[in-house]
Amino acid sequence: LALTLWAGLRFAPLAVLTYAAGCGVLAVALTLDGLGPFAAVPDLMERAVDIQLFVLSLAVLGLVLSGSLADQRRLVLRAEGAERLATARADLHSAVIESMEEGVVVLDATGRIVSTNAAAARLLAELPGDVQHCSDVTVLCPDGLPVAAEETPVAVAMRDGHSPARDLVVHRGGTHRPVVLSVSATRLADLGPFGAGAGAVLLHRDVTADRSHRDQLAAFAGVVAHDLRGPLSSVRGWLELGLSELHGPAGSPGVGADVAPLLGRAL
Repeated sequence: LALTLWAGLRFAPLAVLTYAAGCGVLAVALTLDGLGPFAAVPDLMERAVDIQLFVLSLAVLGLVLSGSLADQRRLVLRAEGAERLATARADLHSAVIESMEEGVVVLDATGRIVSTNAAAARLLAELPGDVQHCSDVTVLCPDGLPVAAEETPVAVAMRDGHSPARDLVVHRGGTHRPVVLSVSATRLADLGPFGAGAGAVLLHRDVTADRSHRDQLAAFAGVVAHDLRGPLSSVRGWLELGLSELHGPAGSPGVGADVAPLLGRAL
C-alpha cells in the first residue's frame, strides 16, 4: 500500500494501472508457490476473491491519487497561464497609460490621489506643496467663478457615474501662469489593487495654448467686426439717401425708377 501511495502521487493513471496489474500477477505467483498472506487461506475460491479485491484496491487507490494529482497539475498550469496573461495585459495597459499625453489620476472616494501616470505626475510636480491641501492652488471655472464642491468632476462622477470633459482654470501661487485643463472623470466601482471601495479615474489635458489661441482669434474677429461696422454704416446711410433721392417727391415716379430696386437690394 505504501508503494501504491508513492506511485499514485508520482505517475500518470496508465502507469498506475500497469503497476496494479503487476502487483496482481506477483500476488498470484507468490500464492501459487505457497508464499505471501493469501497462501494461508484454505479455500481456493476465497483465495482468488481475496487476490482480486487486493488488486482492485490497489488500482482504485492508485487511480484516485493519480487522477487527483493530474487535476491539480492541470489547475496549476491553467492558473500559471492565467497569471501570465494577466501580467501581460497589465504590462500592456501600464505601457499605454504611461505613454499617454493626457494625465490619468486615480482617486478614492475622499478625493485622495492613489495613482498617477507620468503625464499627471509632471503636472502635479509643477504645483506647489501638497496638491490636495495647498491654499496656493485655486480651481476656477472659465468665467472666473469658483467650482462648487458638489460640481467638481470627481463629485459628479461619483454621483452620476461620469463627468463629461469641461475646462477648468488652475491658478497657482507665485508668478506661475494659470493652466487651463480639460477635465473628465469616470466612477470606478472598485479601486482594486489601490484600495477598497469605490473611486474615480480623472483624465486631464493641458489646453492652455489651444484656449489662448482661440481667445486671440475671437479678439481679432471682434476688432475686425468693430472696424468694419463704421464704414458699412456710412455706406448704408449713403445708399438710403441715394434711394430716397431716386424716388423723387411723393406722387412722382422719380428719375431713377430702374436704379432704385438695385439700391434696395444692396441694402
